[in-house]
Amino acid sequence: MKAVEPSEDAPFHKEDVLGALGRSLDAQFIELRRAMLSLANERERNLLAKFQSLSRWSRTYRRCPKCGTPLRMRISKSAAGCPSCSRIFYPTFSPVAITLVADPTDSFALLIRHKASPGGVYTAVAGFAQSGETLEECVRREIAEEVGIPAYGVVSLNRTQPWPMPDSSLMCAYYAVADMSHKIDACVVELESARWFSREEVAAALQRTLDDPSFKGLSKDVEDRQKLQYIAPHGAIAHYMIKAWVERLISATKHTQSRKGKLEASDDGKTSNHNYKIDIEFRNVENKITDKFLEHKSAELTGEEPSKQLGTRFGIELGEAVSH
Repeated sequence: MKAVEPSEDAPFHKEDVLGALGRSLDAQFIELRRAMLSLANERERNLLAKFQSLSRWSRTYRRCPKCGTPLRMRISKSAAGCPSCSRIFYPTFSPVAITLVADPTDSFALLIRHKASPGGVYTAVAGFAQSGETLEECVRREIAEEVGIPAYGVVSLNRTQPWPMPDSSLMCAYYAVADMSHKIDACVVELESARWFSREEVAAALQRTLDDPSFKGLSKDVEDRQKLQYIAPHGAIAHYMIKAWVERLISATKHTQSRKGKLEASDDGKTSNHNYKIDIEFRNVENKITDKFLEHKSAELTGEEPSKQLGTRFGIELGEAVSH
């Protein structure tokens, strides 16, 4: 729904009209972001994201990009067809990698606070994937860009969330490891703070967020802006990720990458620890040897000389690193 902006000399205001309409429905209109963050039901949040995304797309996508003919929108707004060139267009969305970064001991988490966020509210590192880039590469790049440190041991948490702001996005949850010895160099354009916090500090902020989801107790003191007071609200995927880390449901030693590329929980501590050791072996390789390549080598390692030379070039022995 989009309210028409009344003229400046109109005898009423948009807020008055929305307020009256809301009261007639025994409800109220609230900001989209606030609704997404406060709705308890995940399906309701996803439906709201779908409604907003399709409504915005149908308002802006009016003409065929190829021939300029006005498009015929489906009633569902899920697609639009061109009567001239018979092409069908579908709503687009942007994949976003959001990552819970922990230290090798899994005792500390690296959280950030954006400039536009309330002081004292921290979340996970996130960023849009670029064309020709895998989500795993996006994870490492965004961590490097936002906090200035390399990351390794990237694994998918197999959880996503539709997010309608600023445009249609799909948040994809990841876990990664970074060494605390690296100096944090936060991007001053986007961030106001990026810090390592202990599990106890994060757990306290999580409990505070659960007890006070509206952030009524948030300190507005300038000195408290950099302190970890709250984490992202429960409507954000970052809340789930941080909560899962606090409760030790996700960690570098709880998952192992299968040969089919799916993230699987492992009850075998040796297997998981060995996989974690492999991640440490590769931490300086970064994007030069991709996760896709490693997956292929672990499944079909043949000892071919070119591949072995590639691994040796970066100071590792592929045959030893990926054998199970």
